[in-house]
Amino acid sequence: MSASNFLDSPLQFVKTPRIIIQYCTKCKWTNRAFWYAQELFQTFTDPLDIAEIALQPRVDIPGTFQILIQVKEKIALVYRRKFKKVTNRNSQDNCEDEYDGFPDAKFLKSLVHKKLEILRKEQSGEDGGEVEGGPKIGDHLLGEGSFLNEGDKGAKGDYADKEKTVDPGDFQDCKECRLQEV
Repeated sequence: MSASNFLDSPLQFVKTPRIIIQYCTKCKWTNRAFWYAQELFQTFTDPLDIAEIALQPRVDIPGTFQILIQVKEKIALVYRRKFKKVTNRNSQDNCEDEYDGFPDAKFLKSLVHKKLEILRKEQSGEDGGEVEGGPKIGDHLLGEGSFLNEGDKGAKGDYADKEKTVDPGDFQDCKECRLQEV
C-alpha cells in the first residue's frame, strides 16, 4: 500500500471521546501533562470511554494547565488550575472546575468519569440514542488484549472517594506566570 492510498482511506483523525490537556511549557508542566495522560490511558482502557488524549503545549497564556473533554462536537472543561490572582480573567471563566494546585490521579479520574457521563447523557438526550464512541478501526481486536496494556478488564476505578488532595508545594510558577499575576 502506498502512502497516498493510506492517506486517501477514510481514517478518523479526531476520535471522541477525547481528552485535551493544555499546559504551559515555560512552567515546566510537560512531565505532569504526560503523567496525567498515561494515568488516564491506564484507567480508561476501553476506546468507548476515551479514544484519544491530546497534549497541547500553550505559550500564549502563561500558567495555563487545564484538562478538557470532547464528545462529538461538544467540549467541556474538566479541570483548570486556578491562578493565584484571577483579576486578569473574565468573571465567566471562574467556575466550579477551577482548583488550587493540581489534583491527584484518583481525583482527576473521578472528574473525567463524571464529566464523561454528563456529556454522554446530554448527547443521548439530543440525539435520542446512545453516543457513538471512538473509531471502528481495530474493533476486531477488542477482547483480544492490546499491544502494551492488557490490563484488568474491569479496571474502571472506584469513583466513590471524591476527596481532593492537593499539596500546595507541589508546583513552581515560571517567571512569566508570576508577572501575569501581579
